Amino acid sequence: MVDLIRGERVENSGLEDYVRNMIAVMDFDAGRKGRFVSQGELDRYTQALAKAVSKALHYFIGNTSRSPKAKRAT
Repeated sequence: MVDLIRGERVENSGLEDYVRNMIAVMDFDAGRKGRFVSQGELDRYTQALAKAVSKALHYFIGNTSRSPKAKRAT
């Protein structure tokens, strides 16, 4: 993973953000078994997961292109 990030040619591509947020999600998942989860923890988890998925989609699928705009139905 470190090699992938170090080899990234585009600055602020989202790859590092994806990895950072996904690690936060996995860390939370690994440590929560059998214990009460507070609303604040759940909120942070939800945000990290949403950011990780978003960054992954943009990086791995739409790396160099903008999101397509759909034509509105009339």
